[in-house]
Amino acid sequence: MKVKKLASLSELRTAIESDLKKAAKTTLSRVAYTARQNAVQNVQNSFTLRNSFTLKSIRYEPCKGGATLSDFSSMVGILDRAEYMARQEKGGAHTAKSGANLAIPTTFARGGSNAKSVKKTMRLDQILPRVAKTSRKGSRKAALVARAAIAGRSKSSTPFIRLNNGIFKVSNFRRLKSGQIKFKTRLVYNFKFKETQTAPAPWLQPAAEDAARLMQQFFNEEMDKA
Repeated sequence: MKVKKLASLSELRTAIESDLKKAAKTTLSRVAYTARQNAVQNVQNSFTLRNSFTLKSIRYEPCKGGATLSDFSSMVGILDRAEYMARQEKGGAHTAKSGANLAIPTTFARGGSNAKSVKKTMRLDQILPRVAKTSRKGSRKAALVARAAIAGRSKSSTPFIRLNNGIFKVSNFRRLKSGQIKFKTRLVYNFKFKETQTAPAPWLQPAAEDAARLMQQFFNEEMDKA
């Protein structure tokens, strides 16, 4: 701490209060910044990230000060746009906002790896208009074959069919000499579940707790600068 020449006790009190506030403000900002860095590291270590959206959503707010030390605060958290990370932190049920069954993309929709994002052409809003439809009447099997015939055509503009609890991509539709119908399907979206359960995987609280342990060290360092 620097030595200051002060003319009165009042000046001393004012100087000490000023130094304390400055040190407290910087300390809380450093704690929040460190907590944010810890949180980013925890997310990178614990979750499969398909892009930088989640990490960029983790933010901290430095201390803005206040009239008294009790007014001082800093914050770290995540933006509302990444609200799914709150469920990762605490665990809980994942349900569709509409109340319908969840649309769960398969590995095939992700280009062969769950570590990848859903391919643009495989996004649900891109697929739904391309689901084959038919007005053919008859048995359920006959209707399925009719839809598959439309979807399985070479360069079909509607290469998908809705079957039971999923959307499938159809390929290689053919009729054998025996008259038997053959075609291949790949599950793209699973609609079987109304909800899934997420186990708790805390990433923010441990980050904040680890940063808080450094508070005294940060404060001492800032007071030494005063």
